[in-house]
Amino acid sequence: MTIAFSPSGSTFHDSALGDVPDDAVPIDAALHASLLAARSDGGTIVMGLDGVPVGVPRPRVPIEQLRASAVDAVKRQASARILGLVPLWRQINDARELPLSSGEDRAAIEARFASIDAVRAQSDALERKVARMSARAIAAFDAASPDHWPTERTRNP
Repeated sequence: MTIAFSPSGSTFHDSALGDVPDDAVPIDAALHASLLAARSDGGTIVMGLDGVPVGVPRPRVPIEQLRASAVDAVKRQASARILGLVPLWRQINDARELPLSSGEDRAAIEARFASIDAVRAQSDALERKVARMSARAIAAFDAASPDHWPTERTRNP
């Protein structure tokens, strides 16, 4: 039994289980385990200059860059949710009309502002949470998950 790696298919083959491609290079069990570990960690396998396959680790992204991307995702999500609750034209009109309004009109405007404020507050809280997350937690973080956001009220233009 011989284990071999085929660069054309980026596949492993066992001679005991069938035909091995012509470009396959025999490898020992230790190298096979090392290559599998590199691949399972998100890396790739390439052929070295000496014709022996080499595991290339996945490039590590600095934690600051991961956090910045997660914060951007939170901000985009907050913006989309705010616009889903109260379109921009309504926000502008509300800002102009609030000082002149009273009664039910004023209450409606204040309710819309409160729903926007709730999303903004949650966005700020999520940004603080991201600042404390590990790289693994950030990789699993989904800013679009409804679990992170206040219950959206019915759109009220």
